[in-house]
Amino acid sequence: MIKTGLLNPQINSLLSRIRHTNTVVIADRGFTTKGKMLYAIALGWTAENQLTIRPLAKTENPDVNHIKRVELLGYQGRLSFTQTTDGLVVQLPDKKISDLTCPLKITASNLKPA
Repeated sequence: MIKTGLLNPQINSLLSRIRHTNTVVIADRGFTTKGKMLYAIALGWTAENQLTIRPLAKTENPDVNHIKRVELLGYQGRLSFTQTTDGLVVQLPDKKISDLTCPLKITASNLKPA
């Protein structure tokens, strides 16, 4: 069951640091959690087929914001991603699954604002 209402304070802090990424906007209404999973829903799709989520940037502590896997809901292939000091950079497939949204399922541990 997906929880609604107030989020975990750490997730809420991540949401407050969201920035525009190219032509895609990730807004607070675009994040939710279910269990230990974080779901990010970007509005739109970049021309470069790349999405950067700044709050999930690499930190000095390698145990913080450790991203294990990123999946695109509705897509069967694997996504490549890198974590930089600028954010979590996800390479999207060439073919859009939707003109409206880009829903990502992120498996991570020890999420804290970067």
